[in-house]
Amino acid sequence: MVTMPIIQSSFVVVILFILDTSIALTGQYYAPGQSSWLGSSGASSTPQDYKSYFPIIYVVFGVNGTPHVRAIVDIDDDCPSPLHEEDVAENLGEVRLDTRVLGNPINDNKMPYKFPVRVCELKVEDHSFHRKLLEEGRLKISWNEKSYLVPRVKSNPERFMFTADTGLRIKPSNLGLGNVASGEPPCNSTTVYGIHQCLLNFTKEDLTQPQTGSFQGLDEWHFKQLIDSATSKDIDVFIHLGDYLYRQGPCPINNTDYLDKETKNCSAVNIPEFASADDMVFGTVMNFIPGEYGDNWWGWWSDFFYPALNLLKEAPIIALRGNHEICERGGYGYFMFLSPVELEDYCLERFAPYAVKFTHEQFLVMDDSIIKELNGGVDHFLPGACPGVPDNGYIVPLQQTRYNDTNDQDIPNHLDLFTQHFEKIEVMSLESDNNFYIGHRPLFGISCNNGTVVTLDWTLQQSLGPTTLNRISAIFSGHMQ
Repeated sequence: MVTMPIIQSSFVVVILFILDTSIALTGQYYAPGQSSWLGSSGASSTPQDYKSYFPIIYVVFGVNGTPHVRAIVDIDDDCPSPLHEEDVAENLGEVRLDTRVLGNPINDNKMPYKFPVRVCELKVEDHSFHRKLLEEGRLKISWNEKSYLVPRVKSNPERFMFTADTGLRIKPSNLGLGNVASGEPPCNSTTVYGIHQCLLNFTKEDLTQPQTGSFQGLDEWHFKQLIDSATSKDIDVFIHLGDYLYRQGPCPINNTDYLDKETKNCSAVNIPEFASADDMVFGTVMNFIPGEYGDNWWGWWSDFFYPALNLLKEAPIIALRGNHEICERGGYGYFMFLSPVELEDYCLERFAPYAVKFTHEQFLVMDDSIIKELNGGVDHFLPGACPGVPDNGYIVPLQQTRYNDTNDQDIPNHLDLFTQHFEKIEVMSLESDNNFYIGHRPLFGISCNNGTVVTLDWTLQQSLGPTTLNRISAIFSGHMQ
């Protein structure tokens, strides 16, 4: 199936993507098992009738702080268009429209990233009449004969909300087929959403092994409640520090969480199964048909858009990229819906730092998602009591240098890259007297690993220059839970 950009009214189609299931199944083909074989208990916390929530209208701050008004609608629907007041109708030529992405993101070596939606975009440049309406909170868009107010973008915001690492944690290590975390036989095939796949064309009777991993119960996940409570606080800017998508696989009903050895009830994500075997492309290695998980529309709807919906209606978002949004995990959805940059492909390995500047402050944004931490970093730290504070009052953490990993071939390139990024951060900081550095990974975070206090991000610390942070007032990060 070939997709083409379709320009309609004053909005532009950003993504037009649906799998073509009319092609005859020939060649190598793997039939995935059903997620429902893993069992299901309780009701999902996410409405299945997502179309009734369309259009989802929100504003993402792009590079240089340019607001990108975006709208998600059904794949078969037209894009919305701005409602033009009489005093600006004759000046619409000042608004520049861009197409965000072309192409069809199907890769034969991965689960197809199915997004049966259309994402539309209006980039609102400085000094345009739409920018004036946006800053005054008067910009509306029209869709299906109804009008919708776009979130106001203030030039001098006063109330900021920070959050990070918000998804429902589901990271299986064994779904009954083998240790998917090890990458060893039989689970040494390709990865889907970062999870190794195991047996091919298996049946329910093959699910004989203990079902283990890192799981979070739906009753323990309070993201929507927290977001909804923020809507009464008159938030001007919503800042998400990355890691939106945590649902990497299905949740077995009889799972055992590797930390507390308890069963976490998140199995409702297994049903319904929105995709089917007919949606798989040739050569795809995949164990389970996705329910409400994975880097597809239903994963993003369940883990981010539905719980965050009420705040997205009210406040523009600075949307950072976390390590969960690398291309192998949740990158496709991130670049479709939240990325601040112009795209050359459906997922980019990295992008340069950028600034979001307001009247009295400036946020300097770093994409640090590609960094590799020693032994997997904080996500793989072992439990153990932290030591107390020494008599001298100083805790000296052990450095987690990546040179201890003799197989890490990316160290010189990453050090060079982030040295350049920090040089750019320092130059951008000259544009404001109040600068805030925001990145997913904490610059100076420490944590306990098996009873030893250690540093978290060696790569960023080694890349800092002697004056990089001289004009930085504060640092905000995520990554640690």
